[in-house]
Amino acid sequence: MRQYYSTINRRVHKLDIEINQHVGNEIVIALDSTGIKVANRGKWVRHKWHVIRGYLKIHVAVDIKKKRILSLEVTSEEVDDGKILTKLIDITSENNKVKRVLADGMYDSINNLKVLIFRYNQPNW
Repeated sequence: MRQYYSTINRRVHKLDIEINQHVGNEIVIALDSTGIKVANRGKWVRHKWHVIRGYLKIHVAVDIKKKRILSLEVTSEEVDDGKILTKLIDITSENNKVKRVLADGMYDSINNLKVLIFRYNQPNW
């Protein structure tokens, strides 16, 4: 496992990744998140010691046309996706004019719906 980690670490550090760059006006963004395991804990260890943690969540906003990452937030696994929606949109809006937001059901809440209606006149997402 350590061998794979060092290979990935070397390759990631060689990447030239720019986040939140200007990609244009009237862009459509998609939001989603994924989990990354940070510990190699077996199922029996979690069961025996009642350990639940072991993941980081990465929340991402992507321009769907140019396929570029516009904002990125790393949180613990306990953070609900819906609570990050406003922050992802705010970061993206610093350099771009957002026209529409696409997100899955994990971002579905009354507060997020109000934000989208108020900012983008976008009642259904």
